[in-house]
Amino acid sequence: MLSFSLPQHDGRPAYLLTNATAFVFLMIGNRKRESIQQKVVSLQSYYLKGMEKREKTYTEKEAYLKLSALCAMSERCCHDIMKKMQNWDLTEKSKAALIARLLKEGFIDEERYARAFARDKFAYNHWGKRRIVQELKMRQISSFHIDAGLQEIDEKDHLEALREMIAKKRPSVKGKSEYEVRGKLIRFALGRGFELDDIMKVVGSMDECDQESI
Repeated sequence: MLSFSLPQHDGRPAYLLTNATAFVFLMIGNRKRESIQQKVVSLQSYYLKGMEKREKTYTEKEAYLKLSALCAMSERCCHDIMKKMQNWDLTEKSKAALIARLLKEGFIDEERYARAFARDKFAYNHWGKRRIVQELKMRQISSFHIDAGLQEIDEKDHLEALREMIAKKRPSVKGKSEYEVRGKLIRFALGRGFELDDIMKVVGSMDECDQESI
């Protein structure tokens, strides 16, 4: 029987490559022993990476210290923290208790999170309000906190950012007609998360400027 052993990891049994798998590798690798060894190394790397993704064991105290430090570095919401604990060896009761404690002590504040998220995504990623709302909903932020987050974006600044974005994009957009160019610009702005009404205002005002310049 042809077999290869991979090193043990954290005291776990070594992975064995059986003669059946080795035979397949022989066929794929043109019967060269070197090709089998290369595939064993690949399997070893895959195996060790898989081990790293398995559950991590923390006590509730250790988990709290790790999570509080994480929240202190940047704003986090409950969804982010639950996702972080997904592969931790903690009971659901412990996870809920940790979330409650982080909320009580101010490490998590979902209104503060929504405000920071909206402000940063608008300023640095140039997202429109619609995209920001969608992303916050995906993180299970309440409508009340989403509305608070949107207050961070001034309406005039929002329209001006949209106007600048479309003006910058327009020279690179090609079309057989102005109607086609207009349609592409609208789709582009929609893709960046701006609302259709705002897009039509901006595109319409640009069309008026073009007509006045003729």
